[in-house]
Amino acid sequence: MRLPFNKDIRTNNRFLFIVTFHTLHTQLTNDLIRHGCPAVRYGSLSQDKDNMKVNPLISLIITVACIACSPDVIEATDSTLKAELEVITPVVGYGGEFSARLFTNAESIMVTAFSCDYPLLIDGSELSRYSSYSCSSSGLLLSTGRILTEEDRTASLSITVKDEHTGQIIELSCTFEVLKEQLVIPTSITPSAEEVSIAPSKNGYSSEGVTVNLSFSPQNCLKDYVLSYSRDDWRSVIDVTERDEAIEISAPQNSVGGDVVITVTSSYNTFVSTRIRVQVRKDVALVIMGTSCGDKARVTWNQYESYLFTDLYCYIADYSGDIESVMRSSSKDASGLSFSSSQSSFDYDIEFSVKKMSGSQVKTTRFPYRCLSNAKMDLGVIRGHINAETDRKTRDHDTGYQYYTLVVSGLSYKSSIYNIRYIVHLYKAKKDGYWIACNDFSSGYDLEKNKYWYAAADTDEWIIETK
Repeated sequence: MRLPFNKDIRTNNRFLFIVTFHTLHTQLTNDLIRHGCPAVRYGSLSQDKDNMKVNPLISLIITVACIACSPDVIEATDSTLKAELEVITPVVGYGGEFSARLFTNAESIMVTAFSCDYPLLIDGSELSRYSSYSCSSSGLLLSTGRILTEEDRTASLSITVKDEHTGQIIELSCTFEVLKEQLVIPTSITPSAEEVSIAPSKNGYSSEGVTVNLSFSPQNCLKDYVLSYSRDDWRSVIDVTERDEAIEISAPQNSVGGDVVITVTSSYNTFVSTRIRVQVRKDVALVIMGTSCGDKARVTWNQYESYLFTDLYCYIADYSGDIESVMRSSSKDASGLSFSSSQSSFDYDIEFSVKKMSGSQVKTTRFPYRCLSNAKMDLGVIRGHINAETDRKTRDHDTGYQYYTLVVSGLSYKSSIYNIRYIVHLYKAKKDGYWIACNDFSSGYDLEKNKYWYAAADTDEWIIETK
């Protein structure tokens, strides 16, 4: 690309450059003379009165510099000839025609040699040696007439092309199958669904796969097909089973989630194809976790007189275990569930509400957050607010509120990977009058050391299924 350039500015810059360089040359020459450089001394003494003869090396540098000031831009282009032969009909039946497309980056080519078991046409005309052909982005169509054979065989084709501008030569070749029986080649393939959304399987419940039926036209055509995928790691996202006229798509339990485009292509005509977009959305949980300490009587996790939060945070988690059964149980026993941070990230907005309650009186304070799924988001503002209220109630004066509850009051995100199915509150809880043991809790108090487990308490829902 050539940029606009001001002629007067160019001329002035060139003049300034030459004057500056001449000044530097004069200073450099004088310095070298003082230090006894013979070559420079000789060059300096060779100056006449009317015209100063500049050292040839310096002259060359100045000339190059002036050229560099030129507004002309030298564009480096790759002139390497590239060509590709794409077979359209890898299998040709009795009475059928072979076809392929020749793609090249040259504006025009000359065919210097070719060989084929059958007469060749190029864009519908007879192919001849040393003829020139203009090339376009759609390529040149190579084809044969009707092929009649009494036996199945493998045919070959080779063609040598030359770039008329650069003289570069490339030889291309391919093979195709010729059958003695007549074949009906499909003209179109239509899927029963062009977009499919599925979820990976989970422990405790199954995730049914989706069957996409394929309709071929005409009805009596050959229905063999091949599949290709938009990403190399498609097996980490989906499982695919091929049927005669259908494909079954499911997502394994350990699916990484995301999008995969499946291309269905006829085995007999590569230009007859269709696409199916598969979206795998993992069911995940938004987990809110908190650890507490304090010296007051611990009755329930959300009593103002119970304790202070030492940490409070949330994250998006993969989960294992029968979460549906835990939700239906009255024990609130979470020991059969496990949660781990998800590895993929996406942005989401979340709003928490702290509801302070005293009888029928409710006061709500809202806290909006912007989060990333693969990071544990510190809910320091909420923790500070609750701890301040708790400290006021236990140390300064009675606030009038007996307990609080922390709820997710707003959740928004857009993701092709995740579906936030559950909101889980993981705090300490009692079972049969005792704190459930948690072996990885490293600190605590005499009576309750290592006696914490994750779950909510009281009558609050601690696992909420999002709708």
